[in-house]
Amino acid sequence: MAARGSRTEAAEEYLGATPAFSVDDIGVNPGDIEVVDRVLTTDKAETELFMAEKILVLVQDSADETDHEIVETWVNGRVQRFLRGQAQLVKRCYVEALARAKRTTYRQTLDERMGTQAFNQMRPHHSLAYPFTVLEDKNPKGRAWLLSVLAQAQRA
Repeated sequence: MAARGSRTEAAEEYLGATPAFSVDDIGVNPGDIEVVDRVLTTDKAETELFMAEKILVLVQDSADETDHEIVETWVNGRVQRFLRGQAQLVKRCYVEALARAKRTTYRQTLDERMGTQAFNQMRPHHSLAYPFTVLEDKNPKGRAWLLSVLAQAQRA
């Protein structure tokens, strides 16, 4: 965990777990109930104030020359543009959109010794679509909030 003061390297934090599954299970809904922790309070006005707080964020440069220099996040029909490699003071709600923008890739393992149930397993790996660093968040609850958002599973 990379933390110095209020600085958080989002890409180095836990990004949620997705269990491996068999290719035979694709399309099957196991009926699991996903419990999602929400923001720190039940008071909607306080939540709105918390999400409107500005924090200092840096979206990392990309090594992929096909990636755009500007990253856009949309929240409630409003856009926030991030210029890669430049620190920006933005509302927390747009940082949440960055934290939820994840890519999942799968590694397929074929092992006949495991029998038909585990023969063809898909093992997921999560990463941030736009790796970023929170350089400063003055709210003492901010880091815990960010770690909670990063750890939540992707929504289908």
